[in-house]
Amino acid sequence: MEERRNSITISGVLVGLIIGIVLLSGIYVFINKDSIFGSVENNSNNINGNVNSNSQITSIKEDDTKEYVYDANYNYHFEYDKFLVDSNEGTHRVTNDVFNSINIDSGYQKAENLKVPYINIKGFQSINNIIKKMYYDYAETFDESARSSDLHPVQQVLTYYTYISNDVLSIIIAYGKTQTTPYRIQYLIFNCDLKTGKLLSNDELVQKLKITNLDDQVKEKIKNYIENDWLSDSRNPRTLNFGDGEIDIVEYNVNAYINNSKDRLMYVDSDGNLNVIVFLELGLETQLRKSFVVSK
Repeated sequence: MEERRNSITISGVLVGLIIGIVLLSGIYVFINKDSIFGSVENNSNNINGNVNSNSQITSIKEDDTKEYVYDANYNYHFEYDKFLVDSNEGTHRVTNDVFNSINIDSGYQKAENLKVPYINIKGFQSINNIIKKMYYDYAETFDESARSSDLHPVQQVLTYYTYISNDVLSIIIAYGKTQTTPYRIQYLIFNCDLKTGKLLSNDELVQKLKITNLDDQVKEKIKNYIENDWLSDSRNPRTLNFGDGEIDIVEYNVNAYINNSKDRLMYVDSDGNLNVIVFLELGLETQLRKSFVVSK
């Protein structure tokens, strides 16, 4: 009986200790519920935020293993890899190259120098088809010129540049053909929003970069360039005449910029600046393309 009584006493003590521990734990949790559950809730929000963020980001690339833009390989089988052209220096000069980076191998045209981009973004297939057609046109002209016995075969420039900044991918294709005159480079430009994969219009690009006084800035830059650079050479004309009377050269080019808004070329450089390429008429058979940087 004594042993049983001791056993019951010990059991009661243990039960009492367990109940006490549970009660103390409950009191602690109640007192510190904000810090405990708040911490868990915050962690849960962080996790959910990451999951939600990742789940909303779907790749805009066609092929995630490749860059947004890379050299297109259309497997055109050239008959020639290069051909000799007239080494006259005048036929190798390049005008309107706003990037000042196009170098012509004196005396030779090389097939390997004809390069176009493949845009690795969903929904850009129609644009890639346009670029492919351009490449084939230049490739076929290259072989035709290589086969020709013409003393002045067609010479060509076809290359591209890319910039990424402020979630914008800018792709600039530089192209041009010539026989006896200097290269006059032209540009085909595409701007893509890397968050949405959307092709941006000029207006959308300007809005995305939050630029509000675009035209005023460009007009001022046209004026400054002509007055401070072009007209610093006293041999250059201050007026233009197209058969219907003379007009001030600054006035003409500013008006031309405003009136040709649909033909404007814009891109974002590696520093995130908006660049506007402007065509300037500076005299008889003297045209120039200039790239002006616009600030916010």
